[in-house]
Amino acid sequence: MKYIFSFIAILLVFIGSDLIAQPFIGVHAGTNSMSVSGNIPSKTKFKSSGGFQFGVSADFTIAKDVLISFQPGVIKSETNLQFLDVNTDLYEDSVGFDFTYFELPIEIQIMSKNKRFYFSSGLEFSALMKAESTIESETEDISEDLNQFNIFMNYGLTYLIPVGKPSLFIEGRYSQGLINMTNTPDEDSYIPRIKLSGWKFRAGIRIPLKSDD
Repeated sequence: MKYIFSFIAILLVFIGSDLIAQPFIGVHAGTNSMSVSGNIPSKTKFKSSGGFQFGVSADFTIAKDVLISFQPGVIKSETNLQFLDVNTDLYEDSVGFDFTYFELPIEIQIMSKNKRFYFSSGLEFSALMKAESTIESETEDISEDLNQFNIFMNYGLTYLIPVGKPSLFIEGRYSQGLINMTNTPDEDSYIPRIKLSGWKFRAGIRIPLKSDD
């Protein structure tokens, strides 16, 4: 949480400056359906088991109907590694994974003419906070087996609901990991060359801090 508070303090300094045109601040929370894809062992697959996210945002107008957005927060994703049961020909959960990251998406938002929708795209920089695996109720810390940083490419669509000057919003976003999660050689890892990707859904409120001139 100290990362979020530090980021907020820095942004408030800039928001108070006349150099910034039409800033907004906001808070959000939501769910995600992130899973692992890539070079996984044969007769196995990963399946998302959900997760949550929360954070704050600071958006700044940089051109007509174009904003840049900074969105620090925390995201937790859970996924299961399933093995094929040759007797039933069904995949069964065998290993559970829990990943928690501090995330900092930096995105460009392009508003629609009616100001009710915006399309967003950008990069998300993430720092690993916790990673655990669970096998038959036995939990193990696997943080040292994973890269401590990750980068995602984000694409999203947001719908705004004005409630006076503030706006409520709901958003769907797809995130594709760009960096391999594991930092061990392929021959020594049972999950080599894998990336985290999937959908994120969130809702929140965005508040303007300056009136339009």
